[in-house]
This record gives sequence, structure tokens and C-alpha cells, in this order.
Amino acid sequence: MNFLAALFFGALAGCAVYYYVSGFAQRVSQQVYAGFQECFPHFPLPFNVAQSALISKKCGGFYLYFYGFALLFGLCDLIFIEKSTALWVGCYISLLLTIALIDGLYRLISPALCQQLFALGLLGAFLPTSELELSARLQSAFCGFAAFYGLYYAAKFYYGKEALGRGDYWLMLGLGAFLPAQQLPLLVFIGCMAALGLLCVGGFIGELRRADGYLPFAPFLCFGGLALFLYNLICENNLSFP
Repeated sequence: MNFLAALFFGALAGCAVYYYVSGFAQRVSQQVYAGFQECFPHFPLPFNVAQSALISKKCGGFYLYFYGFALLFGLCDLIFIEKSTALWVGCYISLLLTIALIDGLYRLISPALCQQLFALGLLGAFLPTSELELSARLQSAFCGFAAFYGLYYAAKFYYGKEALGRGDYWLMLGLGAFLPAQQLPLLVFIGCMAALGLLCVGGFIGELRRADGYLPFAPFLCFGGLALFLYNLICENNLSFP
């Protein structure tokens, strides 16, 4: 029954992720327009989604998300004895995939998703299988946020323009809540190596490289965070294979 419940919950998570990603461009455009109306109520402009610079992009079929996330949560249920840990890990991977997809498609990182990731990381301190205490999670999250926040303004001062996105320090806040502070430099290193590896393997062909010459960095940070997170679980003997 637990396995069937995990499949059902994963399918629901897949539906939520699909509708969030597929409607992201339209939702952001409407929010920007609503903000404009609040700031300039005397200058109303007609709103047309088709005229927005943020155009919806293909994000895969619905059933890919439906069955893919159902399989993800089913595997977590089989691997972890503690069902609360299985659900926690499934939600963590789901959030990472959503953030990576949004940044990969639109080069935007949602602070709301990163804050949810941060809250989920703090929740992990209360799980029976977790060895990372709440204070350590808070310290690591603050270190990640502060480091990238300072890096953002240092790069902006040096180059005279934004060279690092604002969403990156929010993402580091969320990722830091799952790892010890000592592993944050390694997380960034893994992300940089993964990005360089993709450029070396894929070159500058097709859609691997953006039209402006840059690759989104959030998917690689998410990859580094997930790799270290799974490594820590294995080292802490939290995994139980049937």
C-alpha cells in the first residue's frame, strides 16, 4: 500500500511540475503586467500574452512528467526504509528538477521555489535518518547565500552590469540547507566542472549554448547539490536496498 501511495503522490507531483513549468511564461508576464498597473494606474495598457518577450517553450509531454515522477517516488519508497525520508528525498529531487527546467528554458530562477527548497532542507533536520542538525543547516544556508550575494555585487561592480543572476544566491540558500557548509565550495566546483564538460562535449551546437553566448548555471548547481546530497546519504548508511 505504501508503494502505491508513493506512485500516486509522485504522479500528483509530476502533474504539478508540468503545469507549473508549462504555464510559467504566461504567469510571469501576467504578474509583471499586474505590477505595472499598480505602479502606473493612470497609464493602462492592453495586455496580450502573445506580445510578451517571455515566450512559452516546449517542456515535454504531460505523460513524461506523470510517469517519470511516479517512478521517482516509487524508487525512493523502495530504497528508503523510513517513508518520511523517502517522501522528503522525492520532494527534494522534484524541486531541483523544476528549478533546473525553469532556468534551462527561461534563464530565470524563482525565489519562491528556492525558499521552498530552503524550508524543505530545514525540515530534514527533524527526520529520524538525518545526521545534519538544524543549526548546521542554517549556518550552511546562510554561508551559501552570503557568498553568492557578495559575489553578485562584486561582479556587478567590476563589470558594470549584472554578471551573475539574482536567483543564484537564492538557490544557494536552498541548496545549503541540505549540505554541511564545508561542502559548499565542492558543490560550486562540481557545478562548474559539469558546465565545462557539457561545453566540451556538446560544443556550441544547437541549443546547448544560449543565443546570448551563456549557459544557465542553475541546472549545474542543482546537479552538484544532488550529487553531494546522495553521496552523503550513502556515507551515512541511510540507504537500504531491498
